[in-house]
Amino acid sequence: MIAGPANTTWSLRRVAGFEDQLKAKYPNLKIVASPTQPVDPAQGLKDFTNAAQANPGIKWVYSVYYYQLLPESIPAQFKGIPFITTGYEPTAMKSLQNGSLTATTSVQNVKLGYITLARAVSVLNGEKPPATTCLPAPALSKADVGSPTANADLYPEGFTASASQ
Repeated sequence: MIAGPANTTWSLRRVAGFEDQLKAKYPNLKIVASPTQPVDPAQGLKDFTNAAQANPGIKWVYSVYYYQLLPESIPAQFKGIPFITTGYEPTAMKSLQNGSLTATTSVQNVKLGYITLARAVSVLNGEKPPATTCLPAPALSKADVGSPTANADLYPEGFTASASQ
C-alpha cells in the first residue's frame, strides 16, 4: 500500500478507511508495507520495489492516489495482480483500458467544487451549512470508462485552474 504524504488529511483518511474496511471484511489479508511520501511516482516505484523485495509474494497493490505509483511502472513479475487506486482522470482511464490498473475510486473533484461553492455562498448569506455532506465514491473499472458515472468525475473540457488577484 502506497500511503501518500504522512502530513495530509486526504492521504491519512484514505489509508484509515482502507485499513478499517480491510480489517472488517478481509481479516486474512495483510498489508506488508505502507510507505509514506509526497506525490512522487519515482519514489512510489522505489518504495514498491523495496516492499516487493522484502515480500516477494505480494498479491495486490493499493495506492491512495493514482500518481503515487504509476501502474505501468511496476516490475513485470507483478503485472497482472490487482492494482487499485483513487482518482479518475485521463491518465487513469488509459491505465484501466490497458489493464495495468484494475480499478480506481471516484474522488468527485468536480462535484466537490460545486458543493464547496454552494456552502461558501450559504455561509456568506448567514446560513448554517450541514456539518457533513456525503457523495458516492463508486469503484470504476475498465467497463466504466466513458460512462456518465465515470465522466462526472472529469473536469469539463477546456477547464484550466487559475488564480486571479
